Amino acid sequence: MRTKIITAIPLISLCLLIPTARASQDAQVQVFNTSIRMNPGKCDCGGGFDFYLHFSTYYTEDVQQANGEISPLPQPAPTTHWSWMILEDISMTTATTLMKLNLPVTLDSNGDGLPDFFDIAQGVTIATTGTYADIWGLGRENPLTATWSRTPGTRQGSCEIRLQNPMLGNLGPFRHTFEIIHYAGTLAYTPGANTVSGTLQVTQSGNPGSQIQGSVQFAKSPATPHDVLTLQDGSWTRTDYGPLAFVGGTFTRSASRPKTYSGTVQCLDGYYRSWTLSIQDANDANQNGIPDFSDDPTVSPPRTPRLALTQAAGGLQLTIAGDVGRIHRIQEALVPGATEWTTVQTLTLTNDPQVVTLPLPTVAPRFWRVKAE
Repeated sequence: MRTKIITAIPLISLCLLIPTARASQDAQVQVFNTSIRMNPGKCDCGGGFDFYLHFSTYYTEDVQQANGEISPLPQPAPTTHWSWMILEDISMTTATTLMKLNLPVTLDSNGDGLPDFFDIAQGVTIATTGTYADIWGLGRENPLTATWSRTPGTRQGSCEIRLQNPMLGNLGPFRHTFEIIHYAGTLAYTPGANTVSGTLQVTQSGNPGSQIQGSVQFAKSPATPHDVLTLQDGSWTRTDYGPLAFVGGTFTRSASRPKTYSGTVQCLDGYYRSWTLSIQDANDANQNGIPDFSDDPTVSPPRTPRLALTQAAGGLQLTIAGDVGRIHRIQEALVPGATEWTTVQTLTLTNDPQVVTLPLPTVAPRFWRVKAE
């Protein structure tokens, strides 16, 4: 019996699809240290006497050893930051006391996840308050005020500090310059079903010789995978400092900032350890309002296979041209418009094209098609 061989054309509407990861994409990143660097400040306090204020996050009475750091306090707390404050008089006699100070860390006028105070693009002019322990060791907490000013586009600003003390009177203003430690750059990321991996590369504002770079991996929250991710522990490289080993933190996305993910990173060594990252992702391939950074991976259709059927000794040879690594199912039926097709062979292509041997049919006619997944 002769068998009439007819090559069935694959039907796009019948193709099954499997998820594949999107290609790497870029998000914009801003990184700032939640400490500030406060330079020594001088006060001409009258009578020809000059006083100086220095700051340090480790106790010292040697102003040459002070590291200038004003560091964040664990919250909740009455104030946002703290430091040891060293008062130096004209005779170079020093007195070290504990200072607690509020920084303006809540206002975010452009919604980028960075408080304006730490956002280089934003300027600031504001007064804040704090306290310091009595310099003479009497245990009292006395008030102080700080007036901050920084113009947009600069990482350095000015600060005037005034101290109130019932024994020494009002001292000030002490005139300081302060510095925001801010970096900006990109995060090249590849999203996945449960994790997001990528590479961070940022450059310090006003100091292009300082860069931070390294890999990141985020784990999506099972309950809210689009809005809550956890940065895994890791290590980065800071070109002017060395390795930055860190403990990751939780990053969140809110309805008020739907394209922004913000979280903290705590470094393990040295000073100026606490950092905040703001990731802004404008990519939204399916336009569902969820950035690709945390959205479910899209379904990518396979290439429509191209088929050729020839008769060979003892059987048939079906040539399949399609995507290597994708599953292809060979199906047959008695008529081309059949509602039910029988899968006779399943294979994953290792070559393009790939030749598959089929037995000669015992019933004619016979039709074949291939479904790519």
